Amino acid sequence: MPKLLVDGPEVFTDDGQVTNSDTEQFLTRSMEEFRDHIVRVLSVLTPRNT
Repeated sequence: MPKLLVDGPEVFTDDGQVTNSDTEQFLTRSMEEFRDHIVRVLSVLTPRNT
């Protein structure tokens, strides 16, 4: 199972905003890659009408 560890109290503001642009880019890329992974998995597991 994929995991992302983001450590440190200064990473997020109290309302959940990311405080560092490099961290924001990392999280964005990681979530895009995870989305692509899910799409690939579902394309194999989802039956197709033939």
